[in-house]
Amino acid sequence: MFFRKEIKNRPIDFLILYLGFSIAALVYFSFPYPVMVRKLVVIAMGLFYFFWGVWHHKQRGDFCPKVGAEYLLFAILGTSIILSAILRG
Repeated sequence: MFFRKEIKNRPIDFLILYLGFSIAALVYFSFPYPVMVRKLVVIAMGLFYFFWGVWHHKQRGDFCPKVGAEYLLFAILGTSIILSAILRG
């Protein structure tokens, strides 16, 4: 419920997030890139997610180091999970 209210209040922020993830998915899955390029796309997405989270919370006015650490840890976790799947495949 809270998340829907947040999207209604800041639709542009979430549009940027969704577009960023969509573009990365399109680049990742559309072409037969070498593994190194795919790794770079995944790392770029992790960085994008982290910086988007920091920017979003600064816009809202509720940014603190804990929020930054949370976004950093989730970005590292997601990136490492996807990279490990790439390396095994």
